[in-house]
Amino acid sequence: MSGKLVGDVIEWRRTPAGAELSDKEFAVLLTIADRVLDERARDMRRFKNDDCDLYDRLCQVAKVSPQGLKKILQRLAERGLDVRVVWKRDKNGDPVYAAKGHAMDFRLPELPAFARIVAAEEVA
Repeated sequence: MSGKLVGDVIEWRRTPAGAELSDKEFAVLLTIADRVLDERARDMRRFKNDDCDLYDRLCQVAKVSPQGLKKILQRLAERGLDVRVVWKRDKNGDPVYAAKGHAMDFRLPELPAFARIVAAEEVA
């Protein structure tokens, strides 16, 4: 478990860049961060005693159906926070995230920095 990454996600949510996340999107990012063993690789890992795969784990934590999780993952990707790991590319070059016999993998993306310009009246 990466306590540092969990803390990073929590603190990032408090910034203007993270404030727009829904609670379900936040739950997904937090769960992925919790399951990272190598902070450099940032890959979500399944633990030995898990009774389900990573996709189902994220569904359970976010309290959504698989279709609901798909929408959450798409919204995160639209925000520049794609947590899905590309497994391969199809013949058109589009990303493939999972296939029969290959479950979807997840990775905590770098959280975008947010620079806020302080107005002169706020400084005074």
